[in-house]
Amino acid sequence: TLKNVKIHDLTTTADGAVTRQSGFEARTAAGGSASSRGEFTRSADGTVSGSRTTTADGPNGAYDGSTVVNPDGSASRQVNGAYNDGTRSASVDGGFTRNADGSYSGARTTSGSGEKGSYASDTSVDSETGYSRNATASNENGSVTAVTTGKRGEGASRSITCMDASGAVIACPF
Repeated sequence: TLKNVKIHDLTTTADGAVTRQSGFEARTAAGGSASSRGEFTRSADGTVSGSRTTTADGPNGAYDGSTVVNPDGSASRQVNGAYNDGTRSASVDGGFTRNADGSYSGARTTSGSGEKGSYASDTSVDSETGYSRNATASNENGSVTAVTTGKRGEGASRSITCMDASGAVIACPF
C-alpha cells in the first residue's frame, strides 16, 4: 500500500512577490519511502531564492538530492544515490556550484551494471577549464569508450575507441 501526503501552496503579495511551496511524502508496505520538499520565492525586486531536498530509501538503495538558489545568483546542486538488488546496481554522486560572479564548477560520477553489461561515466565542468566527460559501456562482446572535452568559445572534441572481448582496439561498427 502506498500512503502519501502532498503539499502545494502558492502565495502572492501586492508588491509582486511570489512564493511556491510544494512537496510530498510517500511510504510503501515493502519498507520504502520517498519525500521531496521545496520552497522558492521571487521577491518584489526580482531576486529568486529557494531550496529543494529529495530523498528516497528502500530495501535496495537510497537517493539524496538537494538544490539551493540564493538571491545573489549563486546556486548549487548535490546528488548521491545507490541501488543494488544483487544482480543489478547503479550509483550517482556529484555536485555543481554556480557562484554569484557567474563562475561555475562541478563533477558527477555515474555507473550501472547488470546481466547485460555495464556503464560508467565521469563528468566535470569548470568555467575556467571547460567540460570533460569520459564514458565507457561494456559487455561480453567488448566495450566502447567516448571521451569528450570542450570549452566555451574554443569548440569541443570527441574521441571514440571500440575494443573487442579480448581488449584489442577495433574499428567501431557505427
